Amino acid sequence: MTSPPACVFCEILAGRAPATVVAEWPEALAIVPLGPVVDGHVLVIPRVHVEDAATNPAVTAITFGFAARYAREQRRPFNLITSAGPEATQSVTHLHAHYLPRAAGDGLVLPWGDNTRHVTGAEQPAEGSALPRAPASRTGRG
Repeated sequence: MTSPPACVFCEILAGRAPATVVAEWPEALAIVPLGPVVDGHVLVIPRVHVEDAATNPAVTAITFGFAARYAREQRRPFNLITSAGPEATQSVTHLHAHYLPRAAGDGLVLPWGDNTRHVTGAEQPAEGSALPRAPASRTGRG
């Protein structure tokens, strides 16, 4: 039987792996990721191992609270993003919040905002008509 691979963030928190630390709090740590996507990209990670944002909402709230404090101190426009599961691009199964400072023309494309597909006139509902309804939930809880 093989043991599961060590969590790189737990290794960093234990001091067994290197990291560039930019801020520390009793419950979380902010580090520069190995491959920052924009200048100033930081990961805020809780000091306890939590797989993702849905695993422990209380730890998620605390982690995002520290991420928001860090963001406020930077005084720049930003995104705070997390992912849960490989389909959502989570590459390390330890909760982490991405702080992404933004600037006009920074080249970071997100699937919403001005860089997404816009609705054409043909796809817009007619004036005075109701917006299309979302499909009914498969669970029946709609």
